[in-house]
Amino acid sequence: MNNKKVCRTTCPNGTYQDSGSGLCKQCDFSCSQCTGPSNSQCKACQFLTYLSNGSCVTTCPTGQYADETSKTCSNCPDGCSSCTSYTNCTGCKTGYTSSSGACSDSSCTGNCATCSSSSKSSCLSCTSNLYLQPGNTCNSTCPSGYYQNSQNMTCTACSTGCKACSDGKTCTQCDASSGYRQQGNSCTLCASTCATCSSSNPNSCQSCENGLYLFNNQCVVTCQKGYFNGPNYTCSPCVTGCDQCSNGNSCTTCSTDYQPFTYKNQQICINSSSCFSPCSTCSGTFQPTTCATCNQSFYLQGTNCVATCNQGYYANQSNQTCVQCPANCSGMF
Repeated sequence: MNNKKVCRTTCPNGTYQDSGSGLCKQCDFSCSQCTGPSNSQCKACQFLTYLSNGSCVTTCPTGQYADETSKTCSNCPDGCSSCTSYTNCTGCKTGYTSSSGACSDSSCTGNCATCSSSSKSSCLSCTSNLYLQPGNTCNSTCPSGYYQNSQNMTCTACSTGCKACSDGKTCTQCDASSGYRQQGNSCTLCASTCATCSSSNPNSCQSCENGLYLFNNQCVVTCQKGYFNGPNYTCSPCVTGCDQCSNGNSCTTCSTDYQPFTYKNQQICINSSSCFSPCSTCSGTFQPTTCATCNQSFYLQGTNCVATCNQGYYANQSNQTCVQCPANCSGMF
């Protein structure tokens, strides 16, 4: 509970959860987020200050620099006594020499700025503009599956399933041979037939590899009865009554209890009670255009429903039929 006597699951910024009282209590004025009342219990700092070991400072301690992105005091690279960023040393420790903003251990070899005490060619950090490789060497580029991390000048591994990436969150090529598929900026493990799949279920396809069709989140060579190979490599349903079809408008064979019927130059399938608009009801079975009654605003003319009755007939509004006019009368109003 905060000072406004509102119950919350978490305390707002500038306050912390006091387990003893169950209240959200005020942080020290220097903290924007904290875990307790002390000025050494900060989690984040106010404007123009930086987090250093739980406290907020305006100037970072020796050996650290103010990281504007994280608003924290971060350690300078090995060998630097002072720096303005991870890639710009302004002073070097004893035994290190300055070169292009970096401090190098003069006893190291192979472009190492610092190296292992047991092997002078096993780099721990690199000279200016070079990246520390997975094998503890230095190079200007990174191998496949790693990206150039300019924050600490190392080759950092891409996420699982990613063969190439521009940073830790953006994959540009997935390891397809291991079943990973590109989905946005990340790689998802999918079944071998899926081009893309659900991030929570690798067997639930969302699209298919070339030549396969998506049906009920599975990839198939051809669509089953009642469906046709539709656009975008999906199995699309035939019209009602079709057993087989090649598109969504006509049928090649009909299901049980349906019969073929030609309607608007398309072969479709009808059942015994089929009845097409503007018929409201139809006469007989398997006669969908033989009208018995009509929809609103239409009139029965023989076995057809028409909007306007033929010459010599008038529209009887009470029963929606066309009635023949009396002799010597061309029409009635």
